[in-house]
Amino acid sequence: ASIADNPDQPDEITTVAGRFMSIQDQKEVEESIRRKAEIDALTGVYNHATFENLCEKVLKEEKSDIMFLMIDVDDFKMINDTLGHNVGDMVLSQTGEILKHNVQNRGYAGRLGGDEFAIIVWGFDDRTEIDDFCNQLTNDLKNIIFDMEYSASMGVTVRGDRFMTFKDLYYEADQAVYSAKKNGKNQLVFYEDVLVEKKSACKINA
Repeated sequence: ASIADNPDQPDEITTVAGRFMSIQDQKEVEESIRRKAEIDALTGVYNHATFENLCEKVLKEEKSDIMFLMIDVDDFKMINDTLGHNVGDMVLSQTGEILKHNVQNRGYAGRLGGDEFAIIVWGFDDRTEIDDFCNQLTNDLKNIIFDMEYSASMGVTVRGDRFMTFKDLYYEADQAVYSAKKNGKNQLVFYEDVLVEKKSACKINA
């Protein structure tokens, strides 16, 4: 039968198309809501819970070498107290943007809370590539300009051939951040160097 034989058919087609569009619209709204729930509104990176879940997924599925880096903005309370929360928010926002830009499609960036961020990146062939990545990130962070010099303490750990969970990565990178803070801030420290320091301290005290 032609449309002419069934004058009601165009209305039926319109109704079906309308229902399809409504489902599509609903899916887009739901996806938007889901994304907003996963993303930290100020910085544009993943929130802590989502980032941790993504890290666990990467650790299970990714076979190449994985680097985990934590970053803590130095003297952030002083930035807020002396320059105001608007400047503080700008510093956090730009930090998030630079982290996202550097990880691109082979990693994730997350805000762990306050002025503390982390990234997980994979696909490295050797240690030289990891060092190059860290150097590029450090240089990019220097482009954050405000009334004080941008300063951050960073800690890095590399999975290698070890079985690691998110909490394992977090612990090692956090220890490296602590070492960076203790040794003058505004620097990047690898967890393996922290272990060397601890062994040296043990020998001295033995």
